[in-house]
Parts: sequence; C-alpha cells; structure tokens
Amino acid sequence: MIWKKPLSSAPPRLQRLLIKVQGYNFDVQYKPGKTMTLSDALSRLPNPTKSDDIPLDAMCMDLVHFGQSKQEQLQRETARDPVLSALCQIIYSGWPDSVKELPRDLQVYWPYRDELGISWGIIFKGRQVIIPDSLQTDILQQLHTGHMGIEKTRRLARESVYWPNINRHIDELVKACSYCQESQPK
Repeated sequence: MIWKKPLSSAPPRLQRLLIKVQGYNFDVQYKPGKTMTLSDALSRLPNPTKSDDIPLDAMCMDLVHFGQSKQEQLQRETARDPVLSALCQIIYSGWPDSVKELPRDLQVYWPYRDELGISWGIIFKGRQVIIPDSLQTDILQQLHTGHMGIEKTRRLARESVYWPNINRHIDELVKACSYCQESQPK
C-alpha cells in the first residue's frame, strides 16, 4: 500500500526510504513467508511485549512546525488523552484485521492506519501532527491568527496538523469570527 500512495502521505521515515530507492526500477511483489527460504526482518511480526519507540533521525522533528515548549506540551497532552493513548497502543501492537474490531472512538483513524507513526510520544499522520483534544482550540486560534478565511486556514492546517473533523472546526471558527465576517464581500 505504501508504494501506491503519494510520497507526501507517507511518514517521514518511509519518505526517506522511498526517496533513496527512487532511482531504481523494480516491482514490489508479495511473497508469503512460508515460501521464503530465508526470512528477513520485514516479514516478522512485531513483538507485542516490546513497545519501545523506534529511534528516528532528528531530521524527522524538523518537520514539526512547533517550538520546543509546544513539542513538550504535545507529548504530555498526547499521553494524557485517552483516545490518543489507545491509538498509540494500536500503532505499537498492530492494527486488527477489520475496522469493527477497533473501539468506536478509534475507527476514524482506520483509513489512515498506514500513514500513522509515533516519534517521541507524538503521533504523526504522514507529516501532520495529530493534536490532542485539549490543544485543538489553541491550535485553531494560531492557525486563524492571520484571518485568512476558510480555505487558506485549511491549507495551512494540512501542512502541519490533523485531528478528526478539523475542517468542520475551521469552518465554525471562521464563521464565528467577527473580523472575518466584516471582511466578507457583501
């Protein structure tokens, strides 16, 4: 599935891998593990008893558009958020075979399961940071600081942050902003 998606939707670690192999001409084919004479590390299941972070390059954190204090706040709030804590456990242990096996509040992340990754306690959806509920209002205010309207605010958000229903939240914020409403064409 990773090869079929655009490069920008892959997590940063996979983006670097995909960029390195772009110069080669090859086909990716599935081969069941039982038919392989020598299994490799990619064909093994994750160890459910080990849930350590996978060490990533510091280059990955350059993609986060937040200062150091905001990164620490994101780490704390992600750990406190029950939904995101459960999502971390699912990412570490592996996704179930069907969406129906997931808790209801995690089902919204099912379509993005291939794009989700964790680095230093922060969950990423590709290059976007998944924002905990407690920080969403603050992040919305920061996105809308320039009073750029719905579409430009959405575009800015797509570059850096994500949470379920973010577009609806942006719409509500801009429609409730008195400054933006005064600037609208009559």
